[in-house]
Amino acid sequence: ETAHGLGPCIDGTVPELFAPMIKKMGEFLSWAGESVYGTIGGGNSALCPGWCWKNGFASVTVSLADPSIHYLHVTTAPDADTLILNTNGPDILEVSDLRTGRPHPFLDRGCLEIYDIDWADVETVGTKTFKVKVAL
Repeated sequence: ETAHGLGPCIDGTVPELFAPMIKKMGEFLSWAGESVYGTIGGGNSALCPGWCWKNGFASVTVSLADPSIHYLHVTTAPDADTLILNTNGPDILEVSDLRTGRPHPFLDRGCLEIYDIDWADVETVGTKTFKVKVAL
């Protein structure tokens, strides 16, 4: 019989079976934690979550501390090095790669177009996450 759930053993240690998953989760949260904690789902975001151009899929979270900061979590990479996503009107001021902190080239012309994207993060960590600053 397999135990379900994750918890420490009676002696306080984590079962060896879970160690790689916990390590990977810790590595992910070390750079992506700000896009998870202290955020709310992006249903009313300036960015439209869901299916994007060329078969991409993205979800959105919004910072509770600074509502001008939106996080774009691309979990299915489009079939191109460009992401095109509908917006709900506010001007896009900045786009950066959350993991590296580097600014990303983009255009805002009724939709958000982010260019020259390396999608390796989708394969290795499950998401390419962008930090997007919008005008309020």
